Amino acid sequence: MSKLIVIVALMIASAAVASTDEGLKNNNGQREKEKKEAENESLPLKVSEGIDFHLSRILQSEQKDSHKEGSSNYIFQAADLGSAKAVQRIAYALLFGDHFPQNIGTAKTLFESLAKEGFPRSQTALGFMHAAGIGFHQNQARALVYYTFAGLGGDLRAKMILGYRYWSGINMPKNCEAAVIQYRKVAHHVAKKLSSVQHGEVDLVRILETPENYSTKTGIMDLDLYQYYKFLAERGDIQTQLTLGNLHLYGGKGLERDSHKAVYYFSKALNAGSTNAIAFLGKMYFEGTEATPQDNETAFHYFKLAADRGNPIGLTGLGVMYLYGKGIPVNYTMALRYMKKAAEKDWMDGIFHLGVIYLFGFGVPRDLKVASRYFAFASKHGHHLSHYYLAEMYATGKGAQRSCDIAVKLYMEVCKFGSWSEMFLSAYFAYKEGDMDSALVQYLLLGEMGFEEAQSNAAYLLESNVSQIFRAAEMYPLAFLQWRRAAAQGYALARIKIGDYHYYGYGTDVDYEAAVIHYRLAAEQQGSAQAMFNLGYMYEQGKGLKKDIHLALRMYDMAVATSSDAHFPVLLATCKLSIVKLFRDYQNSREEELLPAPKRKKGRSGRPRKKGKKPAQAPAPIRGEPEHSAPMREQPEHPAPQGGDYPLLPSLPLEELELPPPPEGAELQLLKPASPRTAEPAMPGEACSPSPGEACSPSPGEACSPSPGGFVVSSRSICTSGNSGSRAQEKGAATGKGEEVRPPPPAIDALLEYAAPLSLPE
Repeated sequence: MSKLIVIVALMIASAAVASTDEGLKNNNGQREKEKKEAENESLPLKVSEGIDFHLSRILQSEQKDSHKEGSSNYIFQAADLGSAKAVQRIAYALLFGDHFPQNIGTAKTLFESLAKEGFPRSQTALGFMHAAGIGFHQNQARALVYYTFAGLGGDLRAKMILGYRYWSGINMPKNCEAAVIQYRKVAHHVAKKLSSVQHGEVDLVRILETPENYSTKTGIMDLDLYQYYKFLAERGDIQTQLTLGNLHLYGGKGLERDSHKAVYYFSKALNAGSTNAIAFLGKMYFEGTEATPQDNETAFHYFKLAADRGNPIGLTGLGVMYLYGKGIPVNYTMALRYMKKAAEKDWMDGIFHLGVIYLFGFGVPRDLKVASRYFAFASKHGHHLSHYYLAEMYATGKGAQRSCDIAVKLYMEVCKFGSWSEMFLSAYFAYKEGDMDSALVQYLLLGEMGFEEAQSNAAYLLESNVSQIFRAAEMYPLAFLQWRRAAAQGYALARIKIGDYHYYGYGTDVDYEAAVIHYRLAAEQQGSAQAMFNLGYMYEQGKGLKKDIHLALRMYDMAVATSSDAHFPVLLATCKLSIVKLFRDYQNSREEELLPAPKRKKGRSGRPRKKGKKPAQAPAPIRGEPEHSAPMREQPEHPAPQGGDYPLLPSLPLEELELPPPPEGAELQLLKPASPRTAEPAMPGEACSPSPGEACSPSPGEACSPSPGGFVVSSRSICTSGNSGSRAQEKGAATGKGEEVRPPPPAIDALLEYAAPLSLPE
């Protein structure tokens, strides 16, 4: 052992012991008193009221006074004598701030000295400090080296960390098979310490979801609530007596395990006639506790009393004793009979043991498929040993189709029951007492081991900016990393948090599209109402998605249908949308009132045309250009000047203009002066060109348009319907009647008459 370790340990020990000498003396006297009173008690049915002296140890938060100081004294004495394990425990206490003020620098020095001498737990601690950036610059590669050596040395925490990294692909390629190997070793060690007839629960608390006072089913019991339950139990409430007995027996809801208190409350319930209390006392004698030494004969007596009254706990207990020959000869037939009766009452222990009977063929033909069905049913209801046996079947492919991923998930459930689960309570009580750094370090270590609840708690503390360990600039990137790991394990709120970080740019760049992706995942996969509301807002604002008010309202409605808690925020959002929509509709109506109303054109019958496709109309002719019955060509891309669809040619002398050649087959016709004769009235069916001031009345189906300037175009008629113009021209030529003499048109008009049938260059 290095001298540095002993010197540092002695310095810490002397400082702590000097401040707690008087408290330790009082504590030692109290311990002797408690021991003497415990020895003088009668255990099974008549438990004295004097057992209440254990009440001072009920809550974990109250243990930091005398009892922990007493245990610290022994650790210091062991370190003074050169015990490496004692120094290692002191280093962890300094790292977590447990028993002593948190001192990361001293803990780092101790761990480095111990790791050089090959202590696996110290190597795990150094790997964690490098991975989290505590005491070192963050270095995942070096952390992986430390974890690997610690895992090879047999440290279970390091094996869990390696298993989680292999399974999630953190700084290494994803390898499910390697994860199974690591998790299987840890789960095997944990399963050996789990009882086949004992139900212990792990309090995995999420800080973000906890109310101010912990009184929920899965939360930590508040001291006031405990006092209320104690009052009810003393008044004779049997259900409360059984509840408190179970909590003290297994240490649930943050209460410390206390077999004496468990016996006290079970005895009260037994005296009131509770068969469950009889069965629980049988379990305590069967397993053996501090208050009830192991006694198969007494256990069989209690189990038999409960089983005769049809209690499933008693039936299972008798079945286990017959199955394994505990105090009685092995009898597989009786074991199977009792287990089936317990299973008929949906007792998970009975169903699990039926799976064991068929797995090993105890008194029945071995049937792995039947065993796997029993294990699967019990596993769905949270039976811890069923998780382990079912994981073994999926990992080996015996009795179930081999699935590496399912095996890893089941092994992880078993690993939650390891001794490190007590760190959850320690971290939570540190948080409640305001020691944020101590809680954060413990949650970060549990998060490294793959506990999603710990990752969420660490991320929450980091983003709250309450820690003194990390710089302010490091908080959000580290929180973002923890949220990502928690979201990968299916936690919906963590997925929403990632979307928020992308939306606001916390610890990463602002990316609305990425935020939409994470919100959509939380909404579709986890059915999160919060994610649906966020998507509605994104649709409303047009951020990351095309702006769509209708889809926004749809997402808001889905959020309300998913959770009633979304009713009020959705109400506010829809009111806002309604007000905006009314304002826009008002603006649009005002704009429509200011615009002139479009005129509806009438058809030939004088009635308004029906709505539908309007007939194509030819553009107005240029001055001097004859109208055609065929549609005009498309307009050029350049804008047309006022007065026509095509630009006019420049007004130059005729001899200076370069005229394009006429198209092949076109007959060139120039305007000719009209004869001096007076024009006669046009015959019916002929084209007419009225004199100034006269009206033109064309034949039915024809349209008549006077020539510009009163001149008649001799090449074609200006009426647009059919070929009536050509017929009128032929008839006029046959009769030989002349037309009114008009002055000749200007040269530019003659030019336009000539060039009109041709296409102008663009």
